[in-house]
Amino acid sequence: MDDIVKLWDTRGSLLHSFEGHKECVRSVALSASGEVLASGSDDQAVKLWDVGTGRLLHSLEDHTKWVTSVALAPSGEVLASGSWDGIIKIWNGKDGRRLHSLGGHANEVSALALSASGELLASGSYDTAINIWDARSGTLLHSLREHPLGVTSVALSASGELLASGSWDQSVKIWDAHRGTLIHTFLGHTGAVQSVALSLDGKRLASASSDGTLKLWSVPERRLIATFVASAGGEWVTWIPEGYFIGSPEIIEGTLRQFTLNETLYPEEFFPRDNPNPSKVAEYLSDRPPRDSEQGGPVEPSMNPLTEPPEQIDPGTEDR
Repeated sequence: MDDIVKLWDTRGSLLHSFEGHKECVRSVALSASGEVLASGSDDQAVKLWDVGTGRLLHSLEDHTKWVTSVALAPSGEVLASGSWDGIIKIWNGKDGRRLHSLGGHANEVSALALSASGELLASGSYDTAINIWDARSGTLLHSLREHPLGVTSVALSASGELLASGSWDQSVKIWDAHRGTLIHTFLGHTGAVQSVALSLDGKRLASASSDGTLKLWSVPERRLIATFVASAGGEWVTWIPEGYFIGSPEIIEGTLRQFTLNETLYPEEFFPRDNPNPSKVAEYLSDRPPRDSEQGGPVEPSMNPLTEPPEQIDPGTEDR
């Protein structure tokens, strides 16, 4: 990590670099218009930038430890920041005034999310709690404690009705944010969940994990849609629960003899030649999973490499 904020387009081209922090930057957030950027750093400061000019608008220095998370309402009018000091601060995103200082967590604040209106704020902490706040008044509405380990990420649907959370416990949870009740727990990751995101309509949920995978879930149907993975060498696979997959040419053509993910070596037999099927994967990704009657029953691969890792293989003993 460094002290520079970089803004990129979706093609991977660098648009701007923002310099002004004195220590590493841990969190950034953009307004919906893309005109304002917020950043939080180990220098204990929150900074607001004009994206068009690169000009620093405000430097907010009221935390006493690292700023670990920032969240900006789509309008840019409400800004929240969380810190290693366990405190959440709510700011006026236009003039930089501090509106509230919230102290409901017993440990560092690891994640923040604001609803589209800026009226609802969710905070996650390594104390295992998720707190839901009225961002206008600073009132604590709910404290959710279903994760047994620290909360790493939170996300709110645009309406503020649904809340998603990820944790070191390897689970993803979906909540009714208004009632403060648990709706469902998604299991499948084999490492800590580091990040979660909800679609605007709240129907799809994405989770990224230290197991090296990204998973896409259907919230209404409470099922896994697909698992995405890319290796350090640039090869990639998208796998659906029925065993079908698509991948980079080396995997589809069978020329890749080994696939390494998080230092685990998968030999080529983990990707059966009969299972690459772009059309079936596309159906799943469009939220129209194929019916068993149309396919003659789901394919049952010998093992799904993305959920059932093999025994550790010593590359030195493999003549491949």
